Amino acid sequence: MPFYRRASFREAIKWVVYGLILLLAYCLQTTKGLTVPIFGVRPLLMVGVVICVAFFEQEVGACVFAFFAGLLMDYACNTLLGYFALFFVLTSLAISFLTHFLALPNFTTFLAVSSVSLVLLCHADFFFRFILTEEEGLVPYYLHTFLPTWLYTGLTILLFYFLLRFVFLRLQPQNEAEMTTI
Repeated sequence: MPFYRRASFREAIKWVVYGLILLLAYCLQTTKGLTVPIFGVRPLLMVGVVICVAFFEQEVGACVFAFFAGLLMDYACNTLLGYFALFFVLTSLAISFLTHFLALPNFTTFLAVSSVSLVLLCHADFFFRFILTEEEGLVPYYLHTFLPTWLYTGLTILLFYFLLRFVFLRLQPQNEAEMTTI
């Protein structure tokens, strides 16, 4: 069998493509002018990549990917090292468990899981970053900056869903017999 048809090679290429998509999302997220601002806010694109990878992959791979994506997000958002990494790992673990053990991995499940994940990530981020610091003017900031950013992020997740679904289906081993040759 040629090397490019082996399951281990396809799996490695799949993770390399996931990493390249994450780096593309990082570049689009951090470079001004590459994403179109709506109402003065830009989306957090790496959140969408993490949620989609967690939806398609097994728990360990999704958590490792989420950890490195979280460290990259910490650097991009200038937060405490490990802040988003912890959120991303916990979120991806929950999504992976849910889609592999409790729910069918279809588009409806994805919409529900990504919506709940975004709401939890958004409010946990707002709580730990702003409410605990007891800053003034939180309600206008929440309504005019924070909430639109996360809503815009929710819309961009759909693009990543279809892109990562295509990658997952193309590079997934063809049958179970191929998986046992790893």
